[in-house]
Amino acid sequence: MDLVTRATQGRGPELLTRATQPTAEYLYLRAQNNLPKLARQNAYVLTNANRASAANKKAANNAKQQLRVNASQWNQTRRKAAYNKAFQAKYGRPSRSGLNYTLAEHEYESLPPGVTNSNGLVALYLNSKKSRKSTRKTKKNTRRH
Repeated sequence: MDLVTRATQGRGPELLTRATQPTAEYLYLRAQNNLPKLARQNAYVLTNANRASAANKKAANNAKQQLRVNASQWNQTRRKAAYNKAFQAKYGRPSRSGLNYTLAEHEYESLPPGVTNSNGLVALYLNSKKSRKSTRKTKKNTRRH
């Protein structure tokens, strides 16, 4: 039995025209059937958005990491340059350990306070090295005989 016949059964012929229009119930059911499709489409869109978001996060993290690397390299260079300057001040010759980093005078101003003068440099970089304690532990005999 089709929709029109069922809608008009037991009623007058004046309802025929209205019955050919989709009823609210019919529209509701049709919408319900379409829901999974819409959900799938939305899920696809969301997945793409998440993917883009993840890519953006990754790019941001990479940029941050690069900044960190740059900063640490710059700090390392500054430390080595300060060490070399201190070494030169103390021993009157350049340090033989690795490369000698040299910084411009104005770059020394950004070193920690009290370090810009040669005495401070010597004190900080040459005289404050911790004595290395032996961390060797006695090996326990774990194997049972």
